[in-house]
Amino acid sequence: MKIEFVAEDGQAGAKAALALLMFDKAPLGGAAATLDQSTGGALARAIAGGRFTGSPGQTLDLIAPAGLDAARVLLVGAGPEEKLDARSLETAAANALNALKTSGVETLVLRLPGVSARLVAHAALGVRLASYRFDKYRTKEPPEKKPSIVTVLIVTDDPAAAQAAYAPLAGLGDAVTLARDLVSEPANILYPEEFARRVKGLTSLGLEVEILGEKEMAALGMGALLGVGQGSARETQLAILQWKGAADP
Repeated sequence: MKIEFVAEDGQAGAKAALALLMFDKAPLGGAAATLDQSTGGALARAIAGGRFTGSPGQTLDLIAPAGLDAARVLLVGAGPEEKLDARSLETAAANALNALKTSGVETLVLRLPGVSARLVAHAALGVRLASYRFDKYRTKEPPEKKPSIVTVLIVTDDPAAAQAAYAPLAGLGDAVTLARDLVSEPANILYPEEFARRVKGLTSLGLEVEILGEKEMAALGMGALLGVGQGSARETQLAILQWKGAADP
């Protein structure tokens, strides 16, 4: 899935969904108010009829009103505006993706005008983490169950600043994805030697990786750990990872 920071959402269209951040028990404002006016009060009526208050975890999915160049409109609760922080924005952005992941739309446009570049970057991280799927071994899945969103456009006041703030978070997203993949792999695929092989690849990131075999572990007195693996046909191995800080620039 591709995540882009843009200054406007002109790339949206008939296969796109527009997501708007809403604050707890706050009146319609900003982009939501403008959209409500342009649609003859459609958003306000939907909010009143759907008991949507903007509290954390709430979403309200609507078929886009006539005249709007989008397929759907999603209202996403973010809680009290004064408490908006990195964690709450990550969660709200993740909720937006999860609400529409299999809806059939191909593009999600998340409007975040007036939100700092740092928080916008965390919204991108929330989307990135929510998009994770371990479907490596799925052979049968109905088309309607498969994610349809391939692009997320995050509309922000300063796309360049948001992209710069997201760069280190993207690395965090890569690390979380790797950890999730390792946890999700079955034991007959990710046995000790295979695990050791995969973590050796982390040396390219600056980690020091040492792999101990059964002889080295026995010499160090690791009898309890070796005992766990005695019933396996695979050799017991232990991976030691060390991070000693980044090199000086």
